[in-house]
Amino acid sequence: MKRSLLRLTVTTSFLAMIALTLGCSSDDGAAPPREMGKVTGKATLDGKPMAGIEIIFTPDDGGGNSSAAMDDQGNYSLEYSGGGRIGAVVGSHTVSFRDDAEEMDGDIPLPGGGEDGIGGIPEKYTEGVSTIKRDVATGEQVIDFELTSE
Repeated sequence: MKRSLLRLTVTTSFLAMIALTLGCSSDDGAAPPREMGKVTGKATLDGKPMAGIEIIFTPDDGGGNSSAAMDDQGNYSLEYSGGGRIGAVVGSHTVSFRDDAEEMDGDIPLPGGGEDGIGGIPEKYTEGVSTIKRDVATGEQVIDFELTSE
């Protein structure tokens, strides 16, 4: 009887330690955080601010995008989609633009849109089509875009 009680106590203690270790683990299966750089800037299309347009930085080596909606002056500050961090992952990115407001509810006149663009953005700058490349480094940086509709 004494031996059974000891075995039960040891087994219960062992299982409790495993449960505590697994329960307190911070590993949620997500990849470790990547190095980030803070990116701000301004974008214009034919010299006019791209107000209300979303800018998207997609890492060339995979991973989460960073994006921002531009203010009335075309200024932006990127936020990482995976975890609410400010900035973009360090490395090379493809940059594209999306007119979310146009897709949702109507006409926002911007130069360059029309039949071959989405909203007021020429198709050559949209997701899946854009060939604009920019590198993001650690620390703070300003990356401006002066786009043309031609």
